[in-house]
Amino acid sequence: MANEKRLVWDLPLRLFHWLFAISIFASWYTAEVDEMEIHFWLGYFMIGLILFRLVWGFIGPRHARFMNFLQRPPAIWLYLKSFGGREHPQSIGHNP
Repeated sequence: MANEKRLVWDLPLRLFHWLFAISIFASWYTAEVDEMEIHFWLGYFMIGLILFRLVWGFIGPRHARFMNFLQRPPAIWLYLKSFGGREHPQSIGHNP
């Protein structure tokens, strides 16, 4: 079932990533148009997002946890050797 779709990232993690990306753009924009009060509030919002992500990295589902980011050296080596080729090892979540 090579074409099978799997939902790996949960909704809170997807919301974190999108809200953080939008906040970066909004922070830049508010600084450019001199809306510093909104800019500061966006900074506080982003700190809250980062705090959420830190907590979620320890108590969230399997693929959101920090302990699943790192792979063993043989898996990393196999992944790096596959660069440039047509075949590469499949991984769920982060690449090695």
